[in-house]
Amino acid sequence: MKTVALSLVTAAVGGVLLALEAIFEPARVGCAWHAAATFGLTLTLGGFLVGAVLVNAGAKWPATLRHVHGALAGALPVACLAYIPLLHVSEHVALDVVYLVVAIAFEEFFRAASLREKNRAGVGAVGLVVVSILISVFFFDVTLAPSRPWGSDMFPLYALVGAFGAGVGATVVVGAAGATTFRVTPAQASAWGRIELVATSLWAYCAFALYMLIWVADLPREVGFFVPRTAYAWAWTSLVLVALRFVVPFLVLVPRAPKQRWRVVGALGALMVVSHAIDCELWIVPSSASAPNVLDLGAFLVVGGACALTAALRFRRHAPLPAPPDVDRALAYESS
Repeated sequence: MKTVALSLVTAAVGGVLLALEAIFEPARVGCAWHAAATFGLTLTLGGFLVGAVLVNAGAKWPATLRHVHGALAGALPVACLAYIPLLHVSEHVALDVVYLVVAIAFEEFFRAASLREKNRAGVGAVGLVVVSILISVFFFDVTLAPSRPWGSDMFPLYALVGAFGAGVGATVVVGAAGATTFRVTPAQASAWGRIELVATSLWAYCAFALYMLIWVADLPREVGFFVPRTAYAWAWTSLVLVALRFVVPFLVLVPRAPKQRWRVVGALGALMVVSHAIDCELWIVPSSASAPNVLDLGAFLVVGGACALTAALRFRRHAPLPAPPDVDRALAYESS
């Protein structure tokens, strides 16, 4: 009930800020909503990616939080609805709608398989490949529309890695907040901390590769994407992103001791979600605006609140923990 109320309050506050932006900065509303819809899509997609990766890795220890990232993925339909007003920028509207529908279908099949405890690996493996390919095309066609004609073959991987990290972060935040309900252990915290470390390091590698390849080539069409994002106020935003998304989590998570504390791992998870929102802002808004604006936060709160509300409602429909055998194996897990 607390999560539902908090989600409603978040969406309401976001609605007020969005209305103020529509009054005082009407030209920014479209790009702010585009960034927020991208955040919602990638965050909920991250829930699916986390589940599919873990089940195909054969991991048993994350079982106690399986329904958490499953519920996060369950908000994918709402996140896709946020993109409906933006499809007019697409050059292939019908195909992009199909891509989203197929992604939702795989998410629902995988979630149903997880709840039934059957065929999770098969659905997850196929879904991981199909959804990653389709959403990568969607990124090119719709998400990056404000930056045309810019394009990068590295960007879809960068975006998917960011989505995975945000999904991990959101899952860990819920696990840390509901430690008693989910019966989480320090060993599990250490394991989730290692996944956070991998996710943040992989994000940094992809970000460096994306920037380095374009910098080395020095082609005007490609460099144009980074020019506004490394100038004036957006340059400081980019530096803040690097600090929050990589430097701070990396320095905290490298030692062993902090990873064994759920409060630390949960705080870093929240930081990963917030920094992913900043990243989504940088993907979209600098192409249309010369500086950040706090009113852009309204769109993020509306979309984030709606996704959190949907995830909370879908989570409440089922038992918080999976079947006893999986939970027993998770509780018996010892971190090496």
